[in-house]
Amino acid sequence: MKGGELMKRVVAAKLEQILEFDSEQEADEFIEKMKGQEGFDLLDYDNFGDETNYDLYRIRILKQYNKSPILESTMGLIP
Repeated sequence: MKGGELMKRVVAAKLEQILEFDSEQEADEFIEKMKGQEGFDLLDYDNFGDETNYDLYRIRILKQYNKSPILESTMGLIP
């Protein structure tokens, strides 16, 4: 340890992301692809379109951060 630096280690972590897709089909395809992967939780799925583009979809996900052990979540939409 160098002069005054503290030792730290990530014990567990997840990364939260909000992703936007141009269509419901794109969002569904992404979710299907991710379902089989460890460290993925779907938190929210919503049509976020407006008057100019009705087909925008946003999903909110939690996924594993680097290779850290995964924080357990009870908030996911996928059982």
